[in-house]
Amino acid sequence: MLPTEKSLTAARQGGAVAEALLEDYEDLYEHAPDMLFSVDAETTAIIRCNQTLADVTGYSKAEILGRSVFELYEADSAAVAREAFQTWRQNGQVRQHAGLRVKRKDGSAIDVSLKATSVRDARGKVLSSRSCWHDISEVLRLQASLEESEIRFRTMADSAPVGLWMSGLDAKCMFFNQRWLRFTGRTLDQEIGDGWAEGVHPLDLQRCLDTYLSAFHAHREFRMEYRLRRADGQYRWILDHGVPRYSPGRLFAGYIGSCVDITERKEAEERLQASLGEKEVLLREAHHRVKNNLQIISSLLELESGYARDLAHRKLFRDCQQRIRTMALIHEQLYQSRDLGRIDMSGYLESLVAMLFDSQRAESAAIRFELHSDPVFFGIDTAIPVGLITHELVSNSLKHGFAGRVEGVVGVGLREEPAGVFTLAVGDNGIGLAVADPMAAPRSLGLQLVAALAGQIRAQVVCDSHEGTVFKVVFRDAKAGQASGTEDARCRVTFRE
Repeated sequence: MLPTEKSLTAARQGGAVAEALLEDYEDLYEHAPDMLFSVDAETTAIIRCNQTLADVTGYSKAEILGRSVFELYEADSAAVAREAFQTWRQNGQVRQHAGLRVKRKDGSAIDVSLKATSVRDARGKVLSSRSCWHDISEVLRLQASLEESEIRFRTMADSAPVGLWMSGLDAKCMFFNQRWLRFTGRTLDQEIGDGWAEGVHPLDLQRCLDTYLSAFHAHREFRMEYRLRRADGQYRWILDHGVPRYSPGRLFAGYIGSCVDITERKEAEERLQASLGEKEVLLREAHHRVKNNLQIISSLLELESGYARDLAHRKLFRDCQQRIRTMALIHEQLYQSRDLGRIDMSGYLESLVAMLFDSQRAESAAIRFELHSDPVFFGIDTAIPVGLITHELVSNSLKHGFAGRVEGVVGVGLREEPAGVFTLAVGDNGIGLAVADPMAAPRSLGLQLVAALAGQIRAQVVCDSHEGTVFKVVFRDAKAGQASGTEDARCRVTFRE
């Protein structure tokens, strides 16, 4: 039966498809990323290779074909490859070999892994191998670089003067340096994972885990103190500082931390706290005794005043008593205060003026008192002069400010200004002053004391007697230095009309 035109056309088309497929295969073979070649099972000669093998080794195909495959290996690799080849030729079994080195035409070498499959005839006899060399030079270089980096890290970590640890994404510890291991007396296998927690003091363990896991889940830095059992069984205080680790792509990778033995510091802090506690008790007792002694002096003055026949002398004794009580009040506030170095001036001024009003009931029966004070705290070097200045000025208002009047107001204000400056204002709405400048040549002991005490704190004093009398004292805390605008250590007094 003769073939029809249709069948001939189909045959031609089938042959064209097969030819096209063959061309695609050849192109893929020639330009595959790996080095492909075939080796004759009897002669070990290379009977076929792709262009990639020629390009990588630097040889032409003509120089490669017909040569024994072992000529392209370095000596050590050739011995390994030859043994593998003999095993393959005998039983047809080929396994992958890595770390073989192939020589290039320019004398350099590349690292390859070898993989091969067998080509057999109809009876199963091995005729040749289809082999593949995969260039692993870069992989081995990176691996060597990582190993070197790992060795360098471990060397530095083990040489560090502090304990170091590292955890992974599961929050489990996977590394401890030699400093840590020597401290705990345990092996790395015992410490990794959660093993390290076995050495933490039972009273500190839950707090330690809570702090670590809370920071871990939030990816934040942490510091914590806990007791860790040393190799000799003694618990030591440890300061643990952990920070998150990130990959080059800024992906969270776990934590790395450092641990320092702070037992000596903790013990020193405890000794210092105990010492400070003892000194605080002694200091409170000292303030209490000073206050009591001042009260005794006040009582003695009161007894002596009873022998004074002259009314002026009696008033002089009483004024001295009040000044002493003003100083005693400072010490009373100090030993009752939480902070022995600072005095709450608002509370102190309120107590001070209440004491003055109480001691001068006859003069102050219908006089009201107003206090306006910022929350100000002074040391004793400032508080005593400010208290005594307030005492003298309030006493003057009560004694002389309301002659012929049945009622009035005495005000005290303490305000903190910018730049650490303070203003004390003491005044009344009474009859005012008879002289234009009461501080120019103060005749009364009280105003002389005000000038002297203002000089101690380098203060400026301004007096206004337009409506009643107001004294303003501008100063800095004794520890802060001279007040703004003060020219020298003397008190500069001005009167504003």
